[in-house]
Amino acid sequence: EMCIRDRSGDSSVAIVVGHVVSLMTELDANINSRDSIVFHCVHDHYANHVLQCALMNIPGGIGVFMARRIAERFLELSVHPYGARVIQCVFEEVKHPRVSPPTEQAALRLMVQAFRNINTLINNQQGSLVIGHALVNAPRIETPDVPTT
Repeated sequence: EMCIRDRSGDSSVAIVVGHVVSLMTELDANINSRDSIVFHCVHDHYANHVLQCALMNIPGGIGVFMARRIAERFLELSVHPYGARVIQCVFEEVKHPRVSPPTEQAALRLMVQAFRNINTLINNQQGSLVIGHALVNAPRIETPDVPTT
């Protein structure tokens, strides 16, 4: 696991990440979205790991918050090495049993953006990984059985 647990079994790192994300959310609300602190964190080698850890360990609205911010500059982030990984973490949340409906809907909207931009993304190494994660984590659509001949 990405986060180290202390002797009591609680994830100290997750607790710290929770405080960082709360502060980041508060700061982000006061900053123009083009200069969002989320984008600064996504583009930073170390800070993007904090975002990934937050997505994987903090239940609740962090996925919605991240997905909304990512949607604003989806193409730019999906072809960036660190941005692509954060997007993949958002997609992975859809498969998690504790995913909230708002987080699931926000992630699905990002998947739709990925599929709409497939021609652009598939020609980029990071973009193709985003498409792959969208395909793997997309909900299965029930289809009627088609007889094979």
